[in-house]
Amino acid sequence: MEEEIIKVPRETVMSRLELLPGLIRDKETEILAAQDEINTTQYMVDLRKNELMSILCAETEPEEIGKPVKARFKNETQREAELQKRGAEDEIYSGNLKEIAAKTKAVKELQIGLKFLENKFSAARNMAKILKGVEKDE
Repeated sequence: MEEEIIKVPRETVMSRLELLPGLIRDKETEILAAQDEINTTQYMVDLRKNELMSILCAETEPEEIGKPVKARFKNETQREAELQKRGAEDEIYSGNLKEIAAKTKAVKELQIGLKFLENKFSAARNMAKILKGVEKDE
């Protein structure tokens, strides 16, 4: 096993050490951009949800002469149930929710890629230390 480690060319290890920090930085930038997109889309979902809730709160029962106007959805549970129903039917709302789910998955994949690059960098750094020790002994 030790012989295999020693056979790795020093130039290969050094080029990895020089290359990987830039790749790690690029991956971190990708993750931040994707998270910003998620936040923007979440803002759009919240905005649309508030619009739908305003519509629900403004809806009233059909008016009867001589009786006060009554809200159609009398409590929070009824409003939430109706919001879920209308949200599923609303193309903008449901489309944005699907987009958030897809982007969240993409961020997780990017984070896995980042961790892989960080591990490669750590391995290259350790390899350089080993090679430095081997060169000293020679």
